[in-house]
Amino acid sequence: CLSGLLRRDVEVAYGRAQRLLERLPSRLPHRTTLALLELRRGQPRAAVQLFERVRIDLRQASPQARLIYAAALEADGRPQVARTLVADLNPDTLLPEEKDLLRRIVRGS
Repeated sequence: CLSGLLRRDVEVAYGRAQRLLERLPSRLPHRTTLALLELRRGQPRAAVQLFERVRIDLRQASPQARLIYAAALEADGRPQVARTLVADLNPDTLLPEEKDLLRRIVRGS
């Protein structure tokens, strides 16, 4: 699903991610990838629901999963909840693109 992450062939990547999540619904990385693709497709509510439909211990989730969930929350009109979710993320563990997203969420823009 790298193409979806790079904003290329989002619909193809979306279909693949959807099928993968159907086969392995409890895998948070698959759920996170599909949520990112929902955001790329302009569907923030669908992205949020991917996280809210299952019980997720966010303390155990990867920084990337928390960041994508926060981006979905922000895009869905819940910026304060998004900022709280990423308040303790260490930017040193993130890729440059992820750091940019974190800064945007924290700034609220």
